[in-house]
Amino acid sequence: MYRGSCTYVRSSAGNTDQFSVVVGLHQGSALSPYLFLLIMDALTANKQEKAPWCMLFADDIALVGEDGPEIQNRLEDWQQKLENVGLKISRTKTEYMFCDFGGLSGPEAIALDGVALPVCSDFRYLCSLIQSDGEIDRTVKHRINTGWMKWRQVTGTICDPRIPLRLKGKIYKTMIRPAILYGSECWAIKGMTERQLHVAEMRMLRAMCGVTRMDRVRNEYIRGSLKVARVTEKLSGNRLSWYGHAMRRNEDHVVRKVLSMDVDGYRGRGRPKKRWMDCVKDDMVRKNVTCEMTSDRVNKNIQFTMELEANNSLVFLDILIIRNPDNTLSHTVYRKTTHTNKYLNGDSHHHPSQLATVGKSLFQRAHHLCDAEHLEDELLQVKLALHQNKLPVPRQHRRSRIKPPTVERQPAFLPYVKGVTDRIGNILKRASIKTIYKPHKKVSQFLRPIKSNIPLQTAGVYKLECECGLSYIGQTKRSIGTRVKEHIGDVKNRRSSKSAVCEHALDKPNHFIRFDKPQILAREHRFIPRMIREAIEIQKHPNFNREDGWRLSNTWDPLIKNLKSQIQQTARPKDTVSAFCVQPERYSRYQLRNRWR
Repeated sequence: MYRGSCTYVRSSAGNTDQFSVVVGLHQGSALSPYLFLLIMDALTANKQEKAPWCMLFADDIALVGEDGPEIQNRLEDWQQKLENVGLKISRTKTEYMFCDFGGLSGPEAIALDGVALPVCSDFRYLCSLIQSDGEIDRTVKHRINTGWMKWRQVTGTICDPRIPLRLKGKIYKTMIRPAILYGSECWAIKGMTERQLHVAEMRMLRAMCGVTRMDRVRNEYIRGSLKVARVTEKLSGNRLSWYGHAMRRNEDHVVRKVLSMDVDGYRGRGRPKKRWMDCVKDDMVRKNVTCEMTSDRVNKNIQFTMELEANNSLVFLDILIIRNPDNTLSHTVYRKTTHTNKYLNGDSHHHPSQLATVGKSLFQRAHHLCDAEHLEDELLQVKLALHQNKLPVPRQHRRSRIKPPTVERQPAFLPYVKGVTDRIGNILKRASIKTIYKPHKKVSQFLRPIKSNIPLQTAGVYKLECECGLSYIGQTKRSIGTRVKEHIGDVKNRRSSKSAVCEHALDKPNHFIRFDKPQILAREHRFIPRMIREAIEIQKHPNFNREDGWRLSNTWDPLIKNLKSQIQQTARPKDTVSAFCVQPERYSRYQLRNRWR
């Protein structure tokens, strides 16, 4: 297969000359891993033992035994078997780990060709760490560091304030959280370890949202904004999923054997260590599930329906399957008993092409779903329904027409006005521009929605007034109430470099920002319309903003000038209580009593 194969080495200085490959497997071939595993299984068939006492993964071999002499004898047998066929065990990569959870004895010496193997406290296998003391603290620390490494790789995106929070949450759930929870299905996790994972996750999420603990924003709000569940809940779900997967295995599978394995000996003094099955049992109690549910993978919230044959017919989607007397099957279009044959009325204000589409779609459905026996009856019923709705009956073409190729251009969207936009559409058609006619608004779209909107819970443009007569105009893609809370936090913590509101409030003692009465100037979720509206409002109102917002063209000047002339200055209520708290000497007791009468 690999006879006469050649390869070369690629480097930054260029490519080397080609040379033939006569030893080893062909690099880059899809068959190389399979051939290697096939050869290894054939060579070590008589030496392999049942898992978990002997496990092979590619060129890695894990030997597990009860004591040191047993492992020494098995290692020598493997060495002799592999060296007889030309293979060699690596002296530098082979390690030895001693596990004594009771702490009653020490490791015994294991040697390879007279050289003692190094004793390690943790053993890395398939990107997981197996510790000699049975704990998982170093494993969790390693996974947290891996999660931070993935987080730093995408920090330019997830820390960008212009990126929506939900998109940041999806990036976190796709790229960062899987790196943290890799191999967590087999963790016998403790409360302290859960707190470590929780703290690391919240540090990442707060940095993604641009808030710190000084802002006093609750963890629930941050998780709700990013749509990210607690990492401990995800960990519990993964553990239960793995338990169900293991219980559905055969009895002779290695995972089932390990679950049912009993460890001989006596437990030492002190509190027993938490086992993996203890975590599974706690999760099952918390989730209100039992062991019997592992064999049933159907969600109880998913309900299935079953259609039964009635009157020699069976309904499947839009098709009615009929059993004939000779036990053959025929099919036609199925209509419910509540069907009224009501379609788009032909006298309505719609473009003729939209009215003609109704008949074309009904005729096309009849040809696709009906057989030759029921096609004529279905076409007759469709024509009757079209006449009742005053719709045109489409002409039947004996052969399909092939449309001439045209240049694909951006379509034009126009509201349909009879005699006006249809003529415009004909002109655009000559230039190969397709026209899509939009219907007018319905009466229900002009009315206010029935549901009451919660104030300050939408994105848009807002205004915060000050007692000095100036105001702050801002915009946010989140809820306006959240942005107001951030302004309050900036004023409390005196972050003047971060907030223009805080800088204005600390400028003079008589500045009182009306955080209790924020005004919503516009509700807008789209970015560019929201920025344009903010720039218009900044030019309309006297403000203390640091920037003018979106740069508007000169065509907006007449409109903004007209809007400024329409603004009526209204008397603002004076906050006497706040002024008295700052300068009590200006207010006598008699004056304050008369003000509050």
